[in-house]
Amino acid sequence: MEKILVVDDDECFLESMVTMLEADYAVHGCARAAEALAWACAHQPDLIFLDVMMDDIDGYELCRRLQACPATRAIPLIFISSLDSVQDETRGLALGAIDYLTKPVNPAITRARIRNHIKLKRGEEQLRRLSATMEDLILQRTAQLNQALDAAKIAERTKDAFLANITHELRTPLAAVLGFAGLALPLCTDPQQQQYLEKIAVAGNLLSGIVNDLLDLSKIAAGSMQLETLSFSLRSLLARDLSIMSYKAAEKGLELNQRVDPEVPDDLVGDPLRLEQILLNLLSNALKFTASGRIDLRIGLCGREAGRIGLALEVEDTGIGLRPEEMASLFKPFSQADASMTRKFGGTGLGLAICKRLAEMMDGEISVSSRAGHGATFRVKVWFGLGRPGESLPTPQAARPLARRLYHDVRVLVVDDQAFNRDVVEGLLAVVGITPRHACNGHEALELLGVAGERFDLVLMDIQMPVMDGLTATRVIRQLPGLEALPIIAMTAHTMAHERAQHLADGMNDHIGKPFDEDSFYRLLARWIPAAKQRPYTDTDAGAGRAASTMPAIPGIDTGAGLALLQHDEARYRRWLRDFVGWAPTAIAAVRAALAAHQAEAASMAAHALKGRCGLLGMKDLHGVAAALEAAIDGAAPAAALLLDLERGALAVCGALRSALGSELESPPALTSDHGGER
Repeated sequence: MEKILVVDDDECFLESMVTMLEADYAVHGCARAAEALAWACAHQPDLIFLDVMMDDIDGYELCRRLQACPATRAIPLIFISSLDSVQDETRGLALGAIDYLTKPVNPAITRARIRNHIKLKRGEEQLRRLSATMEDLILQRTAQLNQALDAAKIAERTKDAFLANITHELRTPLAAVLGFAGLALPLCTDPQQQQYLEKIAVAGNLLSGIVNDLLDLSKIAAGSMQLETLSFSLRSLLARDLSIMSYKAAEKGLELNQRVDPEVPDDLVGDPLRLEQILLNLLSNALKFTASGRIDLRIGLCGREAGRIGLALEVEDTGIGLRPEEMASLFKPFSQADASMTRKFGGTGLGLAICKRLAEMMDGEISVSSRAGHGATFRVKVWFGLGRPGESLPTPQAARPLARRLYHDVRVLVVDDQAFNRDVVEGLLAVVGITPRHACNGHEALELLGVAGERFDLVLMDIQMPVMDGLTATRVIRQLPGLEALPIIAMTAHTMAHERAQHLADGMNDHIGKPFDEDSFYRLLARWIPAAKQRPYTDTDAGAGRAASTMPAIPGIDTGAGLALLQHDEARYRRWLRDFVGWAPTAIAAVRAALAAHQAEAASMAAHALKGRCGLLGMKDLHGVAAALEAAIDGAAPAAALLLDLERGALAVCGALRSALGSELESPPALTSDHGGER
């Protein structure tokens, strides 16, 4: 039964109202406003009748107090008064009353209004409950959707991280497979075995291309793919790409034509490597699916803006063409037009997906038009900045003169536990006018930065070091006063996407992988050293040229790559090669001893040092085996066979060094592959 509160200081009227309503409702009467306010708060009536003129507090004031109290704010209130002017009624309704009745009241009309207002109140309460229920359901469903979205994002990140990791891990043993096959081929005299080795090389290179595609896709998906900003010559780039593809077209008896609109500028700014990737992918596809006829490459303009142009690329072929349903999934990863088990054409279905994402990164798009049996036309729109004549570089590799600058009054701290690594970095820095300070571990770096208080413009920090590693040192440095913004660059062979993310999360500003790419190294310096301490590196600075190298060819070593990292200082390079002959047995023995003692971390660090030294000296095959060994140790996988391969490979390289360098070498400890019958 609904409760009604009647408030009136006229005892006679109050009694008549109670008597009139008590048959249908639980009615309570109050003659004083204070008593009515307390009762309303305690009992929550469904409706209140309120007189206007009362002794203690008038009805208007009581209405304000009821409206101000959270417990009574929602209770419907009807003024009932002898005051019958429009102004009085308006005032009452303005205060929040739902109705206004004048005395004397008509019982029938009063009951009807009560029924209507209570019915309306019930509807409002039901609506509020429904609204609250709906709100709870919406919140619950939103929470579920957010959880599902978070789970999907975690799954996507996990997939991307796995894809990035597995492609990196695949590249390491694959490099060893290709390297050892290449070493074995010239030594092999049996024609059938030579054929097998050649097939291994062909299959390995094919697999390497697939792994590179997977790595690109994982980088794009993880948001870690970065586009370069370089000046380049479009027509030089096209000439190089067409020279690559023309002989393949000739093998199939196809015409390969190109047309570049004269309005297209030659000097552009952007990422020429990724543009080449798109072009070569589209041309390779056209060659693959065209048995006869021609392939046309057309390049024009699709737009102009301040400082940049839209480049329109078209590759048209006379090949097998595509059906509409095939075009729908053409740019999705791992999708191909012909998915049958007996399909004629190979491939992973990654190339066009990568082209699509690269085009989107260049503010563009890719599309296709085709009819089955009548060829296909792929159209790509991408945007590039406008370069200035004379700045364009014919190839990406020619970017080094731009990347290299000269520096003055620059202080750089190099932190690395390997003396050879420090020597390499010192040589690279010396070319651009920087003499660095050195530290062998994170603790020594902290001594220089914190205790000694030396000031540096840049810190090049190795990650994996004894005493204190680079990540720990960086976290401590970030807590030192005045060093919050000091540029710290990770300098390490740990180059996977999740590892780079960890370096940045621990406070590092950037990352460069080992073995060093000279151009990337100098570009990094230019990015982080203040511009006021830089000036362009000119031909005059480069000097009169390098003396011709007298390095002999050494099996298993790319001496050109090793010399380049040491700035073609042949004396230094020969010294480190001599040092390797004596150092390698000790390093390999350290790995073996740590594995025998079940000290995985020490074994991994020793293998890591071997990997870094081999890579920087140009021992690419040995570098691949050392990397595979480190990965096996870190993954708790069997490592004995890899360690034996590394030892045999090092034995061969050291033998080659003895033969090549001869009298320069003293008699270092000999490597041996005999370990007491160990399997």
